[in-house]
Order: sequence, then structure tokens, then C-alpha cells
Amino acid sequence: MKLRCLIAMAPVAIVAMALVGCSVSTDLEPETKDSGGPVKAAPLSGTIAGKAFQGKVAVVTQNTDSADVVISDRDATCSSQPDAELRVLLHVNNWAPGLSYNLDFGRSATFYVKSDNFNALAVSGRVEVSGSGQTLGVRINAEQNGSVEGTVPVVICK
Repeated sequence: MKLRCLIAMAPVAIVAMALVGCSVSTDLEPETKDSGGPVKAAPLSGTIAGKAFQGKVAVVTQNTDSADVVISDRDATCSSQPDAELRVLLHVNNWAPGLSYNLDFGRSATFYVKSDNFNALAVSGRVEVSGSGQTLGVRINAEQNGSVEGTVPVVICK
């Protein structure tokens, strides 16, 4: 299996890559910047590494001052998280209802494809936690490695 990876020095990507042993690419400038406008109010969908992705749920594991988020293409709960083929990984500082920010090198997202042992770092996009905290909106662009946009329900795990 060929291992491919695009990465810049970002916390989520480094952790994800350490788990699967990816190599590092130092392509530091994204080709496109995010406009910063609101995330489309529609179910999360797009492509990851050329594969269709339909996000079903964001499982949010809260830490003291941050949260680790796994967006999966399968139903999941705090006690039952499937070994999904396609995932979007985020590490969110100061998780709170109403939080929104643009992705950058310090706040990135990672696309993960299990069967290909593939990770792609995205530093262009936007993250929006709804005012109720029950929905997460994301727009993520990892250039040729895919893009997704829309909203998913949130499951909070402590």
C-alpha cells in the first residue's frame, strides 16, 4: 500500500500522522484562501481523496480547554465509534457554542482515508459551532485531495 501525505506543522495533522507513520511534505502555502463567509446550511458532503463523502455526525471529545472532533460518514456515539473509511479530524481550541474561525496553519483539519492509509492536511476553510452547540458547520479545502462543506449534528463526549 502506498502511503501518501501532505502536511505542514499543525497539531492535529502531526498526531494523525504519528498514528499511521506518514511522511512529511513542506508545501506551506495553500493555493486558495477561504473567503471567510458562512458555511453552507446543507448536509455535509464533498470528496476526500477522490471518494464521495457524506458526513453523518461529529463526535466531539471535550478536554479541559479544547475538543477533538471526528466527523464520520457513519453513525456514531460516544461509546460506539465505527472504524469509518473516511473521516475528517479537527482539534478545536476553546470549543463553545457560537465559536467560528477560518482554518490556518495553527488551526487545521485533516482528511483521513483508512484503506489507503492516507492523510491530507487542510489549512483553507472555516469551522462554525452553532449557537446551540448541537450542529457543526465546516468548509474544508485540501486542494487536489478534496473538499467538503455543510453541517452535521454534534455528539458531545466528556
